[in-house]
Amino acid sequence: MRTEPAEIWPPCVFIIEEMRARGWRVAELAEHMGWPHARASELVRGLLIVDDGTAAALSRAFGSSPEYWLNLQRHFFEALDAALN
Repeated sequence: MRTEPAEIWPPCVFIIEEMRARGWRVAELAEHMGWPHARASELVRGLLIVDDGTAAALSRAFGSSPEYWLNLQRHFFEALDAALN
């Protein structure tokens, strides 16, 4: 039986979904994260990776754990690596 790999999405997709669920725009996300608007916008557009500091800010904004965001980033990188090799 042939199986297809599961689709995996970059963390920014999950960030956008969380924002939509709360009715937030980038300005609200930036405020909750304590970040400048421009930096939050880069995160939402997928131009920044989720590192320890970003994960901590996202967990404060959304009430989740930093590990959740770090795992999303790790799984995304692992999937990219597998797809390219």
